[in-house]
Amino acid sequence: MVVVGIVVMIWCALRIAEHVLSVLDTVVLREEGAVEACSRQHVPLLLANLAVPALVLAACWLAVRRGEPVTVGPATWAWLAVLVVAECVHWWAIATLGRRWTTGVLVLPGEAPVVRGPYRWLRHPGYAAGVTSAVALPLVAGAWVVAAPVAVMFAVVVVLRVRCEDRAWLDVGAAA
Repeated sequence: MVVVGIVVMIWCALRIAEHVLSVLDTVVLREEGAVEACSRQHVPLLLANLAVPALVLAACWLAVRRGEPVTVGPATWAWLAVLVVAECVHWWAIATLGRRWTTGVLVLPGEAPVVRGPYRWLRHPGYAAGVTSAVALPLVAGAWVVAAPVAVMFAVVVVLRVRCEDRAWLDVGAAA
């Protein structure tokens, strides 16, 4: 349970860091004339991943209460490896976007989408890695009951977000 608690705390710290970066980047992009596309209705769902750690800890607590100890075994380490790789790709995508990374969809008129870093191989590496991370976190703790709805929720959010971004690049930016 201690390993799971440490992993959850680190994951939370990374999400908070993302949010801070997003706020700072949003201010800069708006000052540079960026246009915000779509409504921000999907952002609360995107930020809902902050509830995932609480759900993971609650699932662990309930398992222990039912007499099912949360153990650290091969599956824990395998899912932890998936989580670490996903976080590395996620932060590589964020670093590649630099000041252009936000939780909203902001596009500078005439600017083209980024095609370097992980974007050379995958059109939306940040989303792919972010969803993988959000699903892997509960699986580190063996909380399958949390991982399934998280996967569905983030699949919906990513579809909405990708559609929004694609439309923004066509309407405001230089289409890919």
